Amino acid sequence: MATKLPGKRLMAFVIAAFLSCTGWAQEFQPLIEPDYFGPDLQFFAPAVVDDYGGQQLARTGFFATYERVFTNVSRPKDAPPDNLGFPQIGDPGTQPASIQGQFGSFEGDWTWGDRYELGYMTQDDHGWLCSVTTVTGPNSSYIIPQDSLEGFVGGEDGGGTVPNIPAIIGLEQSLNKASLTSVEVNKVWRADPFHNGTVFEPMVGVRYARFIDYYKHDIYGRFDADPLSGYPDFLVPNIDGPFEVIRTRKADFDNMMLGGQLGFRLHRQFGHWSLSGEVRAFAMQNWQFLSIYEQQTAYQYEQGTPPQPRIQTINTSAPPTYVDNHEFVWGGEFRGNVSYDITRDIMLKFGVTVLDLGQGVGRGGNLNGGNQDVLMAGLNFGISYNR
Repeated sequence: MATKLPGKRLMAFVIAAFLSCTGWAQEFQPLIEPDYFGPDLQFFAPAVVDDYGGQQLARTGFFATYERVFTNVSRPKDAPPDNLGFPQIGDPGTQPASIQGQFGSFEGDWTWGDRYELGYMTQDDHGWLCSVTTVTGPNSSYIIPQDSLEGFVGGEDGGGTVPNIPAIIGLEQSLNKASLTSVEVNKVWRADPFHNGTVFEPMVGVRYARFIDYYKHDIYGRFDADPLSGYPDFLVPNIDGPFEVIRTRKADFDNMMLGGQLGFRLHRQFGHWSLSGEVRAFAMQNWQFLSIYEQQTAYQYEQGTPPQPRIQTINTSAPPTYVDNHEFVWGGEFRGNVSYDITRDIMLKFGVTVLDLGQGVGRGGNLNGGNQDVLMAGLNFGISYNR
């Protein structure tokens, strides 16, 4: 009589579990060998186009994309209006107050950024997609001209006396200064094509985003009491005083966001042309860090009329203030692109991108602005490989 082995069933279960886990790992493994797809490296081979209008097979293998982004970034809620008539500076340069930052009823400022994509899709209709988006700016401010006691006092100019001409100080008020870095990693699947050839690719992933809002505000005052040893009260100035003070308040509102997202991509090929649309919805926890800096420059002049030469200058800085907070951020992203195949693997891309951080973003110079939104909408153009 044969002896039963009590571990046979357990061994069979372990083997089956190992095989199933191995299959699961093969599908979800984000790391893959560079020669997995056996590429022929003929990047500039002629584009493969069905002249009879038949459905073209969706691409497999590694893909990559680079796009230049020109986008409009919404302003903080407490940003001053831009119709004060002061000279303005910003991206892409000095602009009249009547047109600065206007985008229909949406008030924002234009800036540039970059987007990179890298991933792969296997013949088993699954793959990975990684993308990085960086937006450098905007950097929009207006400058308030302010007469200073500093100027040319006395002197000779061709035999004549040079009149006292007050100098002009430019006081800066930030309108919209910021930067964005966004990184996402997505697991992607590909469904069977629809009857008209449209391909549906659902995805699920994680997103990390860092949005930094920069604030700056200069104020100016004249005083008759000595402000050189402290911080004067700007609510009680004296324009006839021999002391003038410029105080600068700066703040960096750093938003570090991490969470999950769901989305999908639809695309369809028409000969050399292809249309694609992507939608993502995300929810993220936002860790906020607000840093506040205050600096002051005080000048003393000799008393007299007209103003006399400067006697001394004292620069002081208050201890920095650091505050942290946390908020919940939800939002979404939409991207629509038109591509044209110039070779089999290389294509040009043009499109639009809208990114909305709907709430929970810190902006401005104090913690009261910790629950704002950021809307970015603009154009993108670039080049793709095997996308």
